[in-house]
Amino acid sequence: MIKNMRIALITASERPIPATKGGATQTMMTHLIDVNEEYGEHHFFIFSYYDYLAYSKSKEYKHTSFYYYKPNAKMDKLQNLFWRMMRKLSAEQIYLRSNFIKWCVNTISKEHYDIVILEGQCFHTQYMRQLYKGPLILHMHIDRLNNELKSTKDIINCCDGLFAISEFCKRRMTNVVPCASEKIIVVRNTVDTDRFSRRGRKNAALAIRNKAGVKPNQKLISYCGRIVPDKGVLELVKAMVLLNDSNLKLMIIGSSVYAGSKKNDYILKVEKEAKKICGGALFTGYIEQSKLPNYLSGSDITVIPSLCREAAGNVTLEALGCEVPVIASSQGGIPEYADTMACRLVNCDEHFIENLAKEIHELAYNEKLYSSLKFHAREVAVAYNKYNYYRNFIHAVNSILNQ
Repeated sequence: MIKNMRIALITASERPIPATKGGATQTMMTHLIDVNEEYGEHHFFIFSYYDYLAYSKSKEYKHTSFYYYKPNAKMDKLQNLFWRMMRKLSAEQIYLRSNFIKWCVNTISKEHYDIVILEGQCFHTQYMRQLYKGPLILHMHIDRLNNELKSTKDIINCCDGLFAISEFCKRRMTNVVPCASEKIIVVRNTVDTDRFSRRGRKNAALAIRNKAGVKPNQKLISYCGRIVPDKGVLELVKAMVLLNDSNLKLMIIGSSVYAGSKKNDYILKVEKEAKKICGGALFTGYIEQSKLPNYLSGSDITVIPSLCREAAGNVTLEALGCEVPVIASSQGGIPEYADTMACRLVNCDEHFIENLAKEIHELAYNEKLYSSLKFHAREVAVAYNKYNYYRNFIHAVNSILNQ
């Protein structure tokens, strides 16, 4: 293992590091530097967009240096639109350029780094490689590099290493470039198991159940995520209708996209169908990340009915962290996170709705099964805590540098 590495991390979007404005990728990057702050094993260099709160918080770190980019909003936006248009017109032969990446490389070139890691910036990878010739890793957080993207091969080939968040995503990459298998390493996501926990949430969880109008004899089934067709929300509602059970209530946590988003035709269709649920349904709308553990802790079962090939399964881990058993579809990378010690999987086929209903009924009424899954839920989630994530991340960096 290489000691005292100098690791540069380039953020994936305009949300800053430390993660004062949220963001899944930004939160995981913050977990990395937080753990390293405790261990003091390496030195991280963060290249991020400027935010006053993030800048203020960055002063607390001894083992991380921060470089903040202050964008020219109009010029950067125009440049971004121009290169995106050129990329589209050229059938992805022309790659994206950005002032942010150029600024990062200009800053990086002034010092030595053992590795530079692009966090999710796949469309800027080729431009980064044109400007920077040192060791470069692309850390993908979604399923984007596959046969459906024309530039996948070029992006993979210009990296010294890639991190995928599931074996599913790695397979999708190696289907395009089979010889890249050794340099693609799976680094699974992390979850904040301190925050996603039932500990100290008894009253908050009870308040959520009261808000949902859950009766003493009812079980509360929850869904957490965007209300869009790919997530299978309508199929979940239809499964609940099919059960025709007054002892089962559904709580749908989320909206179509983000806070303040308006209801679209799909949400209206889901709401209309939900009125047929015998035990009733509650639509919470958008809920802030900080409050999600209360809602999950108030649930008896969480269902993840995704129809799309999910790259991973963070909601699975968040629910398990709150000691809530999960029923999930077997799509994409979900099964890699949904350990059967605490989860039940449902194949996504022509019988999906019927089988989903059967699993909900089985878990709601089989006390022995429910108790077993609930008992192991927290154990499964803790395996993905920030300390294990840090170790896996550092091990993966070493593997790339030692190739």
